[in-house]
Order: sequence, then C-alpha cells, then structure tokens
Amino acid sequence: MDVQKHHLSYMGKTDDDKRKIVEARVGDLNKHIGMFGKIVKIIFGDKYLLVKVRFIRHYDTLEEYVQAEGWKNVAPFVNSYEECIKEYLQVTTIKDSEVIRVFDEKRIEKLGGINALHLKLLSTISTVSK
Repeated sequence: MDVQKHHLSYMGKTDDDKRKIVEARVGDLNKHIGMFGKIVKIIFGDKYLLVKVRFIRHYDTLEEYVQAEGWKNVAPFVNSYEECIKEYLQVTTIKDSEVIRVFDEKRIEKLGGINALHLKLLSTISTVSK
C-alpha cells in the first residue's frame, strides 16, 4: 500500500501522541474489507514498514472521516481540523498521465466513500534491499 513520504514517517513514530494510526482509502467497504486482520507493507519509494490492519470503519465523506477519527489520528503533522481537511484535499496521484485529487468530494461519492484503516505498528521504517 503506497503512502505519501511524510505519512510513512508519522506511521513509523514510536511516540503514540505523534503516530498516524489511521490510513484513509477511497472506495466502498467491500474494496478494503479483505485487509482486515492482515499484515500490510506500507511503502514510499525504497522505504517501508509493516502494520496490521486492526479494524476498518467506513464513512461517506472526508469531513465525516476526519470528525469521527479525529484529526490528530489521521494527520498528526497538522495543527487543526481545518489544516487536516486542507492537507487531504491536496493529496494527488497520477493515473494515465492525469493528475487526480484523491480525496475530492465528487470522487469519494462516486467511489463509495472512505475507509478508515486502523493500524498497529509491527516494525520500524526499513529500506528495501536490492
């Protein structure tokens, strides 16, 4: 599962107050329910860490997700709920040479909502060996 660089570093923190413990994935619950209880490799570039998906909650909107899970759990690197929403709205990916805003309201609605994957840290950040 790919994440942004700063998300990986916050997932790997050992200080519980600063650790990102919830990862959002867009889609209906069926898209991610198979990850429940699984050990997952979180990747950014050549860095990774291992987590276990403890449980999954589903939300219809980004705002519901952030309010219910708490902005400090989903984005501990920001200072407020408003900054958290702004941060998520800036997340992009590229598909078929097109830049896509991952957490765009219309995209979330079209794909069936947001899944909150609750993670348990199993390893520290490691480098992929070649």
